[in-house]
Amino acid sequence: MVTVLRSVILRPLFGAALSLAVFSSPAQAHDHAPPLFWQGEDRLWLDGHLEVAVQRSDQPPGDDDWVALQALEASRFTGQDVRLHFRAKLHNATDTTTKLWLHLDESTLDYIDLTLGGQHWLTGDHLPFDTRPIHHTSFLFPVVLHPGETQALSGWIESRQIRLPMSVWVPSAYLHWAEKRTIRNGLFFATVIVLASLCLVTYGATRIPAYLGFGLFNLAAMLFFLQVFGYGFQYLWPRALGVNYVAGPFSTYLLALSFGWMAPTMLRGRTHQPRLSGVIKGLLPVLVIGGLILAIVAERTWLIQFAIYWLFVVLVLIVAMLVMEIRGGSRRARLFALIWAPMLMAALALLLAWLDWIPYTDALITLCLAGLGMTSLGFFVLLGFQLRQSILRRQKVEQESLELKTAQADRLAQEVAERTQQLAESNRRLRQMALTDPLTGLPNRRQLDDFGELHHRLARLTQARLHAAIFDLDHFKQVNDSYGHPVGDRFLQTVANTLEQVLLTPSTGPRLVARLGGEEFALVCYGLDDAELPSLLEAARDAISRIRIDEAPDVQLTLSVGWAGGQADQPLTQIFRRADQALYRAKDAGRNQVVAASVGD
Repeated sequence: MVTVLRSVILRPLFGAALSLAVFSSPAQAHDHAPPLFWQGEDRLWLDGHLEVAVQRSDQPPGDDDWVALQALEASRFTGQDVRLHFRAKLHNATDTTTKLWLHLDESTLDYIDLTLGGQHWLTGDHLPFDTRPIHHTSFLFPVVLHPGETQALSGWIESRQIRLPMSVWVPSAYLHWAEKRTIRNGLFFATVIVLASLCLVTYGATRIPAYLGFGLFNLAAMLFFLQVFGYGFQYLWPRALGVNYVAGPFSTYLLALSFGWMAPTMLRGRTHQPRLSGVIKGLLPVLVIGGLILAIVAERTWLIQFAIYWLFVVLVLIVAMLVMEIRGGSRRARLFALIWAPMLMAALALLLAWLDWIPYTDALITLCLAGLGMTSLGFFVLLGFQLRQSILRRQKVEQESLELKTAQADRLAQEVAERTQQLAESNRRLRQMALTDPLTGLPNRRQLDDFGELHHRLARLTQARLHAAIFDLDHFKQVNDSYGHPVGDRFLQTVANTLEQVLLTPSTGPRLVARLGGEEFALVCYGLDDAELPSLLEAARDAISRIRIDEAPDVQLTLSVGWAGGQADQPLTQIFRRADQALYRAKDAGRNQVVAASVGD
């Protein structure tokens, strides 16, 4: 049923429509195209010298069927049962015998039948590769033109798509031109193979889907261009006609599938799913199912064109996805947009050429390969950077693991000593906490007593005098009552800092300023003369009176001080008692003054 549908309905309709499109041209009747004059050029195009006719496979063209190539809307035809007939004349305008190559720059033609100068060839992709007179990816036919000779060129082409970029070359010039194309293609294939291998190896080591996606896309691109350039038929399956028949659709669909799966996969983060990725991945089954249906009921041309149109839609969706992700602040999307830009532009240009919206030229192919190569190299650089970062992270982890094991071994050997040291440090901190006032950071009463006892013993050895002074802030309770304890604490901290700055200097002998509690502070000094201490205490009192803080700018503190001195053999507690009595006399005398202990205290 499918065969009947294709042969009875689809093919006749297609052939009739195509023939109508050709012969509805206003240039049906015309003179024969002029012959091509060869005057020694390296290359001459036959475009302006070709006549063409489109007929069904079983019908030869009549005299009125021929039209100039330029009279057609496009030099591209499709259809399995339609043949494009062509004819031209070549004239040697030189006085030497010339050996030339007729070049048809198209690597995928089902059949081409050519007669030239008494020679006849039948070749194409549906015949073994060795049927080509010159083994090359494009179709080359040898021509020998004697001086003044004119040879007729005629033949037909039958294929799913036909272009007629036909030219005549000097063999040496063609080989030089083809060598540059081969170098270009070789660089592209080498880059793709290396990058695909690195991506697949990296995926095997890291299991990151982005590497798998880009690796498979590169392999698909390589297979696609192997088929497009004709290398597959020339080197891989020169006599496997069945393989060559399915290579075109298979490579096209494989490229489309890998491209549609790659982009969302590479943009996906560990916790982030790119927008439109579900739509793009949902179109993958559409491509597979649609391709299977067309492979059964439609022409091979329609099968390939369906994949091309599908790829065009996905390309638009991928661009939209990139734009949406970039606008959403995705750093990954910005990075891949920069790397993919050449590839996306190349894919768009190739699609537009396939749809005949822009000319399909060798320069376009070069730009497309350059775009794909730039994207591959960009991802290669990114891959190298990420591999370097991964290696550095792994080395760091290994180094940290080694250091950890070494540290654990050392800790096992030194555990007892460390615990003992920790215990001693804990005891020291506890003692420090026990000897320090938590509010002001000054030594507390206990540390003051320890300091006094120590220097009392030193004084007895050196016969030096000991002095003690007690400081009391006048009416400090009113500050707490009026402004609150936080402000009072701020005053106490400022007073403590001020007493340390005034009473403790690097040039002084052994001295200690401590907080006794509340608003009382004390000073113990060793080896100071009785005449020096009053001026020092007055300086402290004056400094306290200048203290101001923002929370209570109107408060002016005053300080009452009582002090006493004693001989080396006099107990320190007795000296403190005399200083305390002097402090009471300072308060009774009106406060805000320094009073020394009397002899009778």
